[in-house]
Amino acid sequence: MLSTRLTNTDNGILSNEFIPENIRSLIERRTENNKRFGKLEILTPQIEATAAAAAAPRNIIAGFLLDTSASMSGTKIEHARDTIKKLVEVLHSERNGNTIEQQPFHSWIYVISFNSVANVIIPFQEITDETLPGINSQMDTICASGSTNYAKAFQKQNDVIEDIITRLNNPDQESAAAAAAASGQFHFIRFFETDGDITEGSSNATLLYNMMRSVKTSATATATAARITYEDVILGYGTDVNLECLKKLASPYAPENEYNCSSLVTIIKPEDIGWQVGEILFKVIMRYGSNVNISIAAATAGDDAARAELFEYQTHQWSSSTTLHSFIHGDNKQIWIQYTPGAATAADATPRVNIQIQYENQFTGETYTYQFAHDIQNVVVDVDTPPPLSAAIIEKTITLLNGMVQIEIFKQFREIESTRYDKDTIVSEAYKTMRMLKTIDAMTRAEFPTLSCQTLNLMTDVKVIIGLTTVENQQEQNIILHARRICSAENEVFNTGATLSRKYVENEEEHEEEAKRVIKAAAAANDDATAPTDYVDDYYESDALPSRIESISTQLVSHETDTPFYGGGGNHYYNHYHHTGSEVRTLCVKIAIARANNEDVTAEQLYEQMRAAHHHHDYNEYDAPCHQDDTFSSTPMNDDYTQRRMGMMRRMS
Repeated sequence: MLSTRLTNTDNGILSNEFIPENIRSLIERRTENNKRFGKLEILTPQIEATAAAAAAPRNIIAGFLLDTSASMSGTKIEHARDTIKKLVEVLHSERNGNTIEQQPFHSWIYVISFNSVANVIIPFQEITDETLPGINSQMDTICASGSTNYAKAFQKQNDVIEDIITRLNNPDQESAAAAAAASGQFHFIRFFETDGDITEGSSNATLLYNMMRSVKTSATATATAARITYEDVILGYGTDVNLECLKKLASPYAPENEYNCSSLVTIIKPEDIGWQVGEILFKVIMRYGSNVNISIAAATAGDDAARAELFEYQTHQWSSSTTLHSFIHGDNKQIWIQYTPGAATAADATPRVNIQIQYENQFTGETYTYQFAHDIQNVVVDVDTPPPLSAAIIEKTITLLNGMVQIEIFKQFREIESTRYDKDTIVSEAYKTMRMLKTIDAMTRAEFPTLSCQTLNLMTDVKVIIGLTTVENQQEQNIILHARRICSAENEVFNTGATLSRKYVENEEEHEEEAKRVIKAAAAANDDATAPTDYVDDYYESDALPSRIESISTQLVSHETDTPFYGGGGNHYYNHYHHTGSEVRTLCVKIAIARANNEDVTAEQLYEQMRAAHHHHDYNEYDAPCHQDDTFSSTPMNDDYTQRRMGMMRRMS
């Protein structure tokens, strides 16, 4: 069964000398006004060998809606076809319990193609040694033409599902599906593969969301009906997908909550397919529960004003509840929390919080609810305790520091997407975060390998943020952001955005102060009327992005009212500056490369070269040399659980 563990701290942690100086201001913000910051760990049980041995085969129906409109022509349709073929191959291999020993899966398939109309390409059939060759050859005949009509696709799928359920509920029908229905459990995974926008039919997201999930009641009214559960996965190909619409369609909760647990998988490059789709299948096979809701409430006696909150990583706000797509067997899910005492909370009180976790079983549809209570007991280090401190204390403390830094990273992701700040500001915040993480890494690398891996993963997040400032296409930027935020928050074992992270040049952040000094001096010397001198002054004095993001903005906003880093220069400069790269970052990169190569050149000379070469301020050309395979995260790979997970993704690739 589930178990939980809570670790937290208040501002008393600042009394410890081992806390790095460049992280103290962040700790102060997270623990101001007597707040407590903590980590809630949710631990799911491993699959027991005895239980797996006794398990009956699990029945999965993989249904595909494949967009075959004209925009899918060429490599997109090839990749989409290959994705289906590889999914079928891996599902078939699980008949013998390839991932979970002695846990067989029986799988069925149907494929519907759609453009202006929808047609059944591969009718409902079991995936077996005999049917596999025919499925693959039929997939090779699919080509692309016509318009894109989502509504027609969902209508056709509903008709196909109604027919399948009728067959499952027919006891007189001699088929493998009817025989399997005697066990009473089938799980539908409905895959929706598309590359772009709707060009025909309804584009109402709420209507389409309901059509996508509707199942006619007549098909389930039979007394002998098999138990059916469903989940939906959307595969979006390329950079021209309608991200707003697809995120809404991919939400397991409601179309208006597109930021909650989206199952949208965005695929920009063909090498993305294997890792991401492999992860989807692994979660299906290893899933402990789905549609997870976690809530928290303060339970401090005599103080109704006390407040306990969870950090909702997708909306980047503190809330009384959050949602997760699923729990995996053997997983350790981390949720960041904060507790704010009320005015009536006694100074020496031990606050308490109540946790409620609710989830569904994907194969039975049953809902489970767990209640937990935790005392808020801080990580305590006696100021009189001589070094060395205990390993347990250091590990708990550094984990909390990493949590505080991760929240800053999520906010930076959010601000890139909302376009509230120019790219120099985002780069400056990313540099500050990188310096914090390097300080933490220096403290943990030798003696705490697991902590070091967590820190390195956060560094990859920061490198992705820096790389994102070089992406001029806003749609492409947001697609990468969507994938990276999900990957980071869900603790995936592969690194979405690895290509962008490689744009980071080692130690480029160490030259930020010098780069800013040179740029400011050049602007003053040239009496550049277009240079935002006041903005630069405010920029230097700023310490951090706002600690709480109160709204999700998708519009370009006036810096005069909403962005505290601007003192002048006008919106004209901001609009131009946002859509180009970061001048500060480019100069930092030039300085870092020159220093690494022992070149005899000053920062001023590098800046003059840069300005001469880029009259239009296009600062996006630098990629760092990469000599390592960073497809997978730096999480330790020696446990059986992770090896199985990686094995599934490698088979998909």
